[in-house]
Amino acid sequence: GQVYGVPASAVLEALPGPVDQLPTPAGGTLGARASAPPLLRLHALLGVEMPPDHRLHALLVKHGEHTFVLTCDRLIGPRTIVLRPLGPVLGALPFYAGVTISGAGKAQLVLDVGALCDAAQSGE
Repeated sequence: GQVYGVPASAVLEALPGPVDQLPTPAGGTLGARASAPPLLRLHALLGVEMPPDHRLHALLVKHGEHTFVLTCDRLIGPRTIVLRPLGPVLGALPFYAGVTISGAGKAQLVLDVGALCDAAQSGE
């Protein structure tokens, strides 16, 4: 039930299909390529349970020289937002860059692509 933001400048593309059949930039699929970008399952990283029959969506994300695949349960699409700092209480959380307020007035955390990239590279 949570909505998270990812900076559009870091997203190379939304990838269709089941996660193990996702196409890679070098051709082939994630399940078939040893040189595929690392896969970071957002629900596992954040400790969120996913129903076993739920279809995962994925984004190909780039940070610096690194690319990785970030999975999620749904993609909403681009939005223009105002990013605000987290403040002292939430500022210590490792995977968040800031917060925004949705059109419905709900706080939505914006993910820190650098921290996610580090987690993907380390195999978390």
